[in-house]
Amino acid sequence: DHRLLLEEVLELPLWNEAQIKELIEYRRNRAGINVDYSRLDLPGQYDDIRFETLEERNQAGYYRILWNVSDGNPVFALRLWTESLYVTTTDKIVVHSPQQQPTKTLDLVDTTGLLVLRAIARMGMATPEDIVESLKISAVEVAEHLRFAVNKGWINQKLGYYHITSEWYLAVRRVLSRQNLMPRRTLGES
Repeated sequence: DHRLLLEEVLELPLWNEAQIKELIEYRRNRAGINVDYSRLDLPGQYDDIRFETLEERNQAGYYRILWNVSDGNPVFALRLWTESLYVTTTDKIVVHSPQQQPTKTLDLVDTTGLLVLRAIARMGMATPEDIVESLKISAVEVAEHLRFAVNKGWINQKLGYYHITSEWYLAVRRVLSRQNLMPRRTLGES
């Protein structure tokens, strides 16, 4: 077989909200930046009245949203955090709610296209031959779906292997989960 045989698969647990906050605060301190949370407009369910100031409430709500949006994945949480930062005209750094990739286009993909994305997501990296073998569909059909997904920016190809881009990984997982094509690990799981 051309693929490496793995003796053991190690599945890393999702991080909890406190761990995500600790990571972000560590990176923020290392970068030496101060972030203003006062302009953040939170949905009601994230407004925690235990905090005295608006800044504290917004910061706590922001980390709760970040944890939910990133699905407890520290890599995605850090990327979403950096994308949430904006510099004002007065050089003040403010934070906005983390934005998820819109899934409108992904929701329109046919079942075969979603199955190709699922095969790549399940394998981590896959060749067209791996996908053909996994799905038992024609190489031409797989190639068409791969070309479409590359053009949309959902996947990249490197050294003959396709993988889901980090920008689209969470969106692809959400759509596959909604279509019951891939189980979604919940934040309560360990």
